[in-house]
Amino acid sequence: MAVYHMMSEADIETALTFPWTSIGSDAGSALGPGQPDAIGLPHPRAYGNFPRVIARYVRERHVLSLAEAIRKMTSWPAMRMRLSDRGLIREGLWADAVVFDYDTIQDRSTYEQPNTYPDGIDWVLVNGEVAIDHGRHTGVRSGRVIYGPGRRIAQQEAEASRPILSAPIDVAIPKPPTPFAANGQRHLVYELNVTNTGAEDFLLDGVTVLAGEASEPALAGYKGDMLAAAVARPGAPALRGAAKLNIGAGQRATVYLWVSIAAAVAAPRALQHRLTLRLGETQRVLITNAGRVAVSGTPRVIGPPLRGAGWLAANGPSNSSGHRRTVISVDGVARIPQRFAIDWIQLRPDGRRYQGDPKNNKNYRAYGNDALAVSDGIVSAAKDGIPENVPGATSRAVPITMETIGGNHVIVNLGDGVYAFYAHLQPGSIKVKLGDKVRRGQVLGLVGNSGNSTEPHLHFHLGDANSPLGTEGLPYALSAFEVEGRVPSLEADPLAWTPLATAEPHKAEMPLANVVVRFPEP
Repeated sequence: MAVYHMMSEADIETALTFPWTSIGSDAGSALGPGQPDAIGLPHPRAYGNFPRVIARYVRERHVLSLAEAIRKMTSWPAMRMRLSDRGLIREGLWADAVVFDYDTIQDRSTYEQPNTYPDGIDWVLVNGEVAIDHGRHTGVRSGRVIYGPGRRIAQQEAEASRPILSAPIDVAIPKPPTPFAANGQRHLVYELNVTNTGAEDFLLDGVTVLAGEASEPALAGYKGDMLAAAVARPGAPALRGAAKLNIGAGQRATVYLWVSIAAAVAAPRALQHRLTLRLGETQRVLITNAGRVAVSGTPRVIGPPLRGAGWLAANGPSNSSGHRRTVISVDGVARIPQRFAIDWIQLRPDGRRYQGDPKNNKNYRAYGNDALAVSDGIVSAAKDGIPENVPGATSRAVPITMETIGGNHVIVNLGDGVYAFYAHLQPGSIKVKLGDKVRRGQVLGLVGNSGNSTEPHLHFHLGDANSPLGTEGLPYALSAFEVEGRVPSLEADPLAWTPLATAEPHKAEMPLANVVVRFPEP
């Protein structure tokens, strides 16, 4: 093997100054970080080409200005290759960006060690996703093959003559929606699992929710940023923004839908969905109807799980809460047990949850409150004896497993396939046992800080199975409560909130995220 040096420095500097010159590299693609390319060790330019231009020809020799060099690496070649959506940092374009330190950027690759990363590069973003973070590859592979206009034209002509018999997707709704009332409206909350069954990528460009038949008026529409915010990608949590909407062959996207309609309008008996896809490199548009689902059932009306005032519905029902978005697989079945769960935290008038030492559970206002049966039922599970945590984000008294995650807890079978789950109770405080019949308002135990818990609070949700997490979360309606105010953010301490001049009465509704509630006597 031989290495030939065929260009002089003077020739390179002269060529760089021509206004029509672009800067690129014909180095081969390595098989992976630190690995050879298809024919052996890569050329040093594979790792050092662009840093060398900035370090040597901009910073040291002043052949180019930094702005000229960046233009020759980005917008100018993109323009020459007719790539209208790349090469600039501008809203709506693909975010391919490098964050570097001008004073320290330097190529380090040599013929002996060509796989050496350059210095001075903090981040590399490919299609809006962080691929390199301070010299470390993040594992994100968000790059795409970019074809020139000739390839796209040929593909468009070929695809135009090729009929598409049906959309290459499978749309499943794991839990059909049950309409429930909240904040003066009626809501339908559920998920679409959209799987690409085809051989090429597609872009999920829009989702429209229709009442009943496809010809009926739209209830809701998701597109652009709104659609991206509603989508999660199982197995690819690092994806952000529009990158989540590009669904590869065999991959799945979950669309979290929250449809609100006026309280006076009856809920539709069925829902239909219209999906807009852009297929392959040519982005051929395909619109299809899929995911028809019946809407049925009524939420269980229950009494309060607690008594008194100042109860914050932390992480409560919303389309973006951690409870809503957490999919848990139990016994090989993926479910969303906490779809409508609430962490009930009690606030003091000044917005603090505690008074005095925050590491002492007894200083929290919620600690020791009675956890109440929300309806008549039979105790179907009870666990006690798990020690309490010291309050803190990472403090846990026991390893967290499926057995300990709920801490000391009680499950009450309310009948007709509905189960109430009370988690994180004080050890030794549980006042019922398996098989006991309980009455609405009966004390089940005391609010504590056991299991996967950061501070004293009551985690409460309804599900369709006798399991803390092997269950699908169900909506419900509290018979009565009052909203005392709302907390705009859970990040502050104390939590900033202004009590309403007059508390808002609510009947047969479910509290939504971050409202502060006063419960009546059960």
